Amino acid sequence: MRSQAIAMLLCLFFLFDAEALVWGETSVIDPRTLSPAEVIRVLDSRNADRDFRIALRGGPAAALYAEGLTLIRNGHIEIGLSKLEEGIEKAIEMSVRDPLTFNDLTHRYGQIAFSRMGFQRPGNFFRQLANNHPNIPLVQATFAFNTLRNEGVHTIGRGLRSIDKAFQIDPGNLFARVAKALTLSYLPFGFAAADREWQRLLDDSTVPPDFMNMLLTFRRQTYLLHGHRERAAALPAGVRRGGLAATLTSMLTEQSLDDYQQFLELQSRHEKTEALNHIERVLGREVDQPAFPLLFGQYLVALERENERGARFFEQLAIDHPSSPHALAAYGFYTHVARGGQIRRRGLEMIEELQKQAGPQHETRFILGLAHAMLAETIPGKLDEALHEFEDLVATYRAEVPYAPWVVRGHMNFVREVHGLQPNTFWSTYDPWKDYVEEQDERFQQCDPWAVWFF
Repeated sequence: MRSQAIAMLLCLFFLFDAEALVWGETSVIDPRTLSPAEVIRVLDSRNADRDFRIALRGGPAAALYAEGLTLIRNGHIEIGLSKLEEGIEKAIEMSVRDPLTFNDLTHRYGQIAFSRMGFQRPGNFFRQLANNHPNIPLVQATFAFNTLRNEGVHTIGRGLRSIDKAFQIDPGNLFARVAKALTLSYLPFGFAAADREWQRLLDDSTVPPDFMNMLLTFRRQTYLLHGHRERAAALPAGVRRGGLAATLTSMLTEQSLDDYQQFLELQSRHEKTEALNHIERVLGREVDQPAFPLLFGQYLVALERENERGARFFEQLAIDHPSSPHALAAYGFYTHVARGGQIRRRGLEMIEELQKQAGPQHETRFILGLAHAMLAETIPGKLDEALHEFEDLVATYRAEVPYAPWVVRGHMNFVREVHGLQPNTFWSTYDPWKDYVEEQDERFQQCDPWAVWFF
């Protein structure tokens, strides 16, 4: 019976992630030839944990999920997604007693739908779920995690398209290159691409020396956002303090110079609102001039956390100067990054409120904590918090939720990987799931008979 269960599982898994099951170059693994230990090894790959847990629980939700994935793999995207959505609706009914299956189904649906269809369809689906089930914490958390997280990322993506318009007008525009690197640095998956852009800029002999300090500051910010403190500390200090103001003084027109000097004076007196008014006037006048990137950096520092003001300013600047590469790039970076961050923070706040309201059910609380950590890692400055949350989840729930260490391991190492960090070595080797699989083998034997369809 054990071998039949393993064969059934592996056949199911072929449908889920067939490209991960290649032995050598051409042949696919025959599940009937694998030992239980080999099954564990094969399943310890991309998304295999989720697919395994869904199969383990069986039932109509898992059947619809598997049917949907099969349709998607055969090119029937719309119909396949509809089947996945039916499976999620079925899973809602059992989310209280089996929250993990609901979480796994929604997470995998989100992965597939957002990558295949963009934001609109899955965003609307999760929003409708939340509207239809206002009193189910996991449904609300799913909306916060999937819709708001991806809406935030989607918003930043619109910023990149605005920067692309700047490149169409001026392919070599220095500020557009800086804006692109900055925008990428605010995406969870953007670290490697952003770092490559910074390196190209710093290696470019045509970049004026006065810009190097700004580039180093922004690259340092990228490192810190993604948890690379040692690399940030190792960056050179740049030009001497006070060099920036002197450089700008020599570059500005007389009218702009007067406003700029007043900006510096007001800043020194901590009169923030008036200081911002003055530098905004300078930015408007110098929008197409070489001084703009340097002014932009000073404006960001002066803004501090007034994201909405900055977003409004750059949006208006792009409206007033629709053919300016500087205006388009600044709008693309700041406005969309700020709004994308605000959307994701709203999702994080929703989950925090749900955590306060959640009942005593250990699995539900564990999944809410997992969603919080996964959303936190996408928000600048919260990576460390997210990594600590993962470790706390194991310490808190390992007795009550036996699969918690394995689930957390996968998530935490995934997060570390996308931020360019090395996997946690302990979590790379620790495998508590194997014993759990052995203990739960009888549940395979009780899987929905519909699974025979996979043969």
